[in-house]
Amino acid sequence: MATSEHPYRVYIVRCWEDREAPRDNASRFVLEIPRTGERYGFTSSERLLSALKNQLDITQIATDSLP
Repeated sequence: MATSEHPYRVYIVRCWEDREAPRDNASRFVLEIPRTGERYGFTSSERLLSALKNQLDITQIATDSLP
């Protein structure tokens, strides 16, 4: 099995509308990384996607350095 050569990552993204927030800022997002237990909250999809891209880039750098 090639899991050591190509490790996979799991991210959980949850989103919902906050009905008590102003209409133009009602979206809420959580990015969770089960492996580490980290959770990050966002109020815009742009920030969520930026954080997810950052996580993927960091992991890619770490796996590129594997022997």
